[in-house]
Amino acid sequence: MRGDATQPAVRVPRAPVRRARPPVPTSDRDDRLPLPAPSPFDAQRLLDAQRLLDIQRLLDVQRLLDVQHTAGNRAAGQFLRRAAAGSISVTAQRSITAQRGWSDAKAGGATTNTSVKPPASGNWNAQDIVIGKIRRINVEGLDVDDSKSGTSPGVGNVQDDAKEGGEWGGEGRVDKITKEKAIGKALVLVPEPFDKSIKCVDVMIYLHGYGIGYRQRVHTRQQNVGTKDKPKMVDEAGMESGTVRDIEVDHMEEQLDAVNAAATAGGGRPMVAVMPQGRYTAQLGAQFGAAFLSEAFLDKAFGKVPALSGVKRGRAVLAGHSGAGGTLTPLLGKAVDERGQLKSGAEQEAAGLPKNLAEVVLFDALNSPRQRKNVETWLTGRV
Repeated sequence: MRGDATQPAVRVPRAPVRRARPPVPTSDRDDRLPLPAPSPFDAQRLLDAQRLLDIQRLLDVQRLLDVQHTAGNRAAGQFLRRAAAGSISVTAQRSITAQRGWSDAKAGGATTNTSVKPPASGNWNAQDIVIGKIRRINVEGLDVDDSKSGTSPGVGNVQDDAKEGGEWGGEGRVDKITKEKAIGKALVLVPEPFDKSIKCVDVMIYLHGYGIGYRQRVHTRQQNVGTKDKPKMVDEAGMESGTVRDIEVDHMEEQLDAVNAAATAGGGRPMVAVMPQGRYTAQLGAQFGAAFLSEAFLDKAFGKVPALSGVKRGRAVLAGHSGAGGTLTPLLGKAVDERGQLKSGAEQEAAGLPKNLAEVVLFDALNSPRQRKNVETWLTGRV
């Protein structure tokens, strides 16, 4: 009955009034991602928003923005939704801010004969790439030229080699083989994920031999499988246009992945590889700079990778292939005094060797009697 006091009054719920939020003054803004305003009386949404705010405080926001830049809005959104649901940890890993890659890595056509998926950008060196459990990071800006200023010897003082090439290899000039410069660059291979509990890593410095190093090819090298009188030229495996040597030929990421898996199983430290980019040969100038200093280069390279900030370095491995012997073996020779004994740690570091040197690996890298003598002198001093 209408008006009967025993009947509950019927209330028609009013739609919530959505008011536009006033713009935040520039001076009050921070670097957190904007959060959606929760609906009135929506407790669950309010809790989700608060959790998202907590996540933002824990996350490296720049890393998230880099994920958005490289993988798109959907990938970044999925990451945040999974974090808000608690299905992934946001505190267990160090932040590895995705690098922008080498600034001149613009040539497309990235390809490989391996199982590694080529990057969507078309260039292996344009961004971070995760291969197995290794993150391949391109760093640059190591270009302190001591040949002119006399400062910071050995820190990225590689000269431009674009017009080299005719003196070795028979493939033509470097600027026809790759569009990327050699100056001030390196690859840094880091365990993926890089757990926050890692306080110290072993490190390997690896110097490449003659050739374009880790730059992407735009020209396919050919080889003669016929005779001198009747040549038959075919593409050389691993040297096709669009490939990079560390993935295609040396499989550095796969090998480091295996090393770290063995270290983890044995309770040891993980290893990080730092691979300087050198010039094409040493025939027209020092391949890795006039005075390569391992510790100075490591300091510079580690400083370019946020995840390695504050991480100590343990044992060091010094390795190189072929023409790299022209850089590595003099470092060994200079670490020994006139009596045939190893110099002090500080003197060895000043000579170019890394601290805590535990191993030297030379792959077909003794190219002259003098280089062999340097190694023999160092080995004798070690014994």
